[in-house]
Amino acid sequence: LLCANATDLCFTGAVCTANVLKAACGVAAGATRAVITVHFARNGNTADVQAKEGSQETAVNLLGMIMGLWLAEFVERHQAWVWLVFVFLTALHLIANYFAVQSLRLVTINLPRLNVLLSRVRNSTNPNLNVASVNAEESILFDRGLCIEIGCALPGKEVSGNEQINGMVLDKLRRGPCARIQPRKGDESFMQLALRADATARDILATIYDEAVPKPRRWEPETFVDALASAGWRVDSNLGLRDHKVRYARTRDE
Repeated sequence: LLCANATDLCFTGAVCTANVLKAACGVAAGATRAVITVHFARNGNTADVQAKEGSQETAVNLLGMIMGLWLAEFVERHQAWVWLVFVFLTALHLIANYFAVQSLRLVTINLPRLNVLLSRVRNSTNPNLNVASVNAEESILFDRGLCIEIGCALPGKEVSGNEQINGMVLDKLRRGPCARIQPRKGDESFMQLALRADATARDILATIYDEAVPKPRRWEPETFVDALASAGWRVDSNLGLRDHKVRYARTRDE
C-alpha cells in the first residue's frame, strides 16, 4: 500500500515480494510459536496455552485495527508521515520481539546453548550450568563455537582414507551408541556424530562432552549429563541439533 503511487511494474514487484516474505515469516513464526508453546505448557496443557495465546492475539489485533483507523485518518494527507510512522512501528515491533525472545529461559538444549555450556566447562573448574545464566549468554543473532550435526552417514569409500575412518567409527558403534566421524585436518570446529538406532539424547550429550572437553576435566561424560539434569535442563528430550536421521543397527552376530 505504501507503494501505491509507484509505477505499475514497481507496484506489482513490491506486492509479490511482500507476499513471499510474509509467507516465509509465517513459516518461521509458526515453528517458533510451537517451541515457545511447549515451553510454557509445563503440565502438558498445550491446548490450553494455545487457546489463551489465540485469545490474546485476537484482542491485540482488534486494538491494533482501531488504532490503525485512527492513525490512518491522522496521516493520510502527509506521505512523509506515513513512511515515518511505518518505519518507527516496524522498528519498535522488531526490538520488542528481540527482547521478548531474549527474556525466555528455555530448558531445552540447542546448539547455541550447548556451546555456552561447553565453553563454561572448558574454561572453569566450577562452571555455572544455571538455566537462566546460560540463556542470558546465548546469542540471538550470531552463533559461535562448535558446529555439531548428529545422525550423519559415513563418508563415501571413493575418497582415499575414508574406508579406514569408517572402520574406526563402526568399531566404536559396536561398543557404544554414538561415535564421532573423524574430521578433516583444519576442520576441528565441525563435529559429526554417527548414531546407533538405540542412541538417546543422554548418549549424544555424553559423547559431545567427551569429544569437546579435553582431559583433565571436572566430570566424566555421564556425570556431566547428570549435572545438566540437576541444573534444570531437559536431557531426555530431543536436542535442537541438526539431525540427518541416519541410524545404524547392530548385526545379529554382534
